[in-house]
Amino acid sequence: GVLLANQDYSACIRTGRTYCAICYYSTSFKLSIPAGDAANGLLGVDTNCGAEGSTLIANGGAFDHIVIPGGQCNTPAAAAINVLNDRYCGTALYCLGAVATATIGAAATDATVCTNQKPFKISVESDGLEYMFPAGTAEGVTGNNAGFSISYFMKTTCLTRPDM
Repeated sequence: GVLLANQDYSACIRTGRTYCAICYYSTSFKLSIPAGDAANGLLGVDTNCGAEGSTLIANGGAFDHIVIPGGQCNTPAAAAINVLNDRYCGTALYCLGAVATATIGAAATDATVCTNQKPFKISVESDGLEYMFPAGTAEGVTGNNAGFSISYFMKTTCLTRPDM
């Protein structure tokens, strides 16, 4: 399939009576790759996702994304610091742990993104532009901006919020 252009919608998921968190995971995830930036966009976590017409991303490709409000890792390591992230794009869905910006690629360690924020919802936003940079892996190449298939499960154990 192909990701539909110019979309802006949300899907709400009814919270089960005893559940306090929801976790999303994907087996197929291909949305915008910000400027073909392998260090960030390919991993599916990028603060530039959703940056329409950003001058920071000269080669474009940053707008199409999903929003999971207050997304964080499902099972962080004992002493790890969780980082909240709302926007996800790229070629895989990952959560983000706290590390220096220079090693952000190494931070994406879990392919499950969870949130405590209610109501449980996921939003999809896309524009009508498909960029052709870099050649071969750009979102404008057939199959590279195909959209996503996402599943979820709810948890009765609440998530620990990051120290902010």
